[in-house]
Amino acid sequence: HLRRGEIDVKQHSSGLLFSTWLGQGAWFNQIARKSNLGTADESDTHYLVIARELDANVTDERYMSWTNKTTTITSDMHRGYVVPDGWDEYQFNRGASITVDLSGPVLQLLTFRKSMKEKFGE
Repeated sequence: HLRRGEIDVKQHSSGLLFSTWLGQGAWFNQIARKSNLGTADESDTHYLVIARELDANVTDERYMSWTNKTTTITSDMHRGYVVPDGWDEYQFNRGASITVDLSGPVLQLLTFRKSMKEKFGE
């Protein structure tokens, strides 16, 4: 089950992928039907979400969105995994409720003296 803003639907994809604006390379672009989503100006308040292997006829925000709204997933799968930026896998079972938004701490890589947004703006 997927809820975000006005969306409240049963989701029939093999998984959801979430990304920041700067992180939309790699896996996100491998499964997206579009590229260069969102804007750097909104990168502090919005994130990308995409449903994997969803019916190609679904093209609205159930498939892909650049959003500032919280996404909540209630799992009806026997077992699933969440893999955040730290690459640790967290297992969940049927009935788990998972909420995704941008309220977590900002990641500052030790190898850079500036934020990634500032670095890419150079």
